[in-house]
Amino acid sequence: MDYQRTNRDRFCYLRSRFFVLDAKDPTVETWMYIDDYEDQEAFNRMMETWESDVEIAKLKAKFMKEFKSLRVPDSFKEEVWIEKPELGV
Repeated sequence: MDYQRTNRDRFCYLRSRFFVLDAKDPTVETWMYIDDYEDQEAFNRMMETWESDVEIAKLKAKFMKEFKSLRVPDSFKEEVWIEKPELGV
């Protein structure tokens, strides 16, 4: 996150938010993050950057290795959600 904060020009999202589920079992943490993008084109640019930028690819690999050691095996899911503005209030 420090790298992303100091290199905002290399990341196309508007903001990134992290959440922790308030659960009854204190021994298990459930995390979720949401990255907001201006539009689909900005999201696509970010995905291209993650794949083509050598420095970011190295950081991602290091992060994923460390992150993997912290999570329950096979519990990580990535999903892309598309906002439907016409359904908003």
